Amino acid sequence: MLKNAFVDFKVLLKQIVNRKVNMQRKKVEWMKIHWMRFRKDNPYKMMYKYTVGDDEFKEVNFQKQRKGRQQQKPIQNLPMLYPSGRQISQAKFKDIQDLLKYVPPVHHEFYNSIRHEQHKSSESEVAEDVNDHESDAMSDVNA
Repeated sequence: MLKNAFVDFKVLLKQIVNRKVNMQRKKVEWMKIHWMRFRKDNPYKMMYKYTVGDDEFKEVNFQKQRKGRQQQKPIQNLPMLYPSGRQISQAKFKDIQDLLKYVPPVHHEFYNSIRHEQHKSSESEVAEDVNDHESDAMSDVNA
């Protein structure tokens, strides 16, 4: 996926509220929803169905209710979540490098160019080193 497909919704979260009931004042059973529909012309409403076979959609309005006239603020230009992209951990990159022998050579350049953290010693590597020294010490004792 492209990095501009990941957007930061923090701005939007300030404009909405998590509703527990739908427009008909019936409880929304979130875990039973099978179909959700969002429309650009009605950005603060979600239409949903509990089964695909249901005839009509039920609606939930997430817009904060304010006194006075309601203003429909358009949702546009949400900031990118990771403008410069994300790096993978050094351990994950090492795993990818270990698996390159199973990948056709034509794709190696892509996997070698993945951005990753540079050599940081993680706590797990330090723990492995400590365990290695302890096992050596134990073998000396048993000798």
